[in-house]
Amino acid sequence: MEDVKEAMKIRGVNTSGLTDVDRQYLRALNNSDIPLGVGTISATTGIDKVTIEDTIEPWLLQNDIIKKTPRGRILNRKKVGMT
Repeated sequence: MEDVKEAMKIRGVNTSGLTDVDRQYLRALNNSDIPLGVGTISATTGIDKVTIEDTIEPWLLQNDIIKKTPRGRILNRKKVGMT
């Protein structure tokens, strides 16, 4: 089990399964009082739109960490303990 923990640490994955890039994305949402579109998140974080939509968001949506609304993405603060 220690080998798995060490491998996750090397890859930048925390105990919640979030990578450094995931946390960067979530910080952008956390710092906003309004829903953000993918273009705004990309511009704020420097993460490519395709990476956001194809890699980051599917896992965050599946785990109910973010929600997509007609106005943009929002952080599920209850899920990530930010209430």
